Amino acid sequence: MLMEYSSDDSRRRANITEKSLKENHKICMSIVVAFLQVFDTFHFMNELINVANKEKVDFWSLEEHYNPVEALFLLCKVEDENHKDIMYNVIFTNASQRLGDKDFKGRAKDILTQLEKTSRMLSTTKAIA
Repeated sequence: MLMEYSSDDSRRRANITEKSLKENHKICMSIVVAFLQVFDTFHFMNELINVANKEKVDFWSLEEHYNPVEALFLLCKVEDENHKDIMYNVIFTNASQRLGDKDFKGRAKDILTQLEKTSRMLSTTKAIA
């Protein structure tokens, strides 16, 4: 049996959805900002560690243990490993392009925008397949 909702119920459900979307966006921004801060820190430390190493081959394996991106995938319910790889590459590429830029919120906003576009493309591709 289908229940009929009054317009007040519909508005309340729409507001809850909008509110949860805003909260999720804030959480996503927080995760990406944290990623960018760690990303920049490790790259800065890499430059210090490799002062005499022209190939810059010494890098901390520790970086992967401080990667909050997996939490972003959990929150956004990205389960496909191929999609995770694609999205992580989007994050990494965007983070690398503005390495050292202290506008972490601006960088995070740009990354989330690119992730949304990539997510839509992946959804379309998956629907076609």
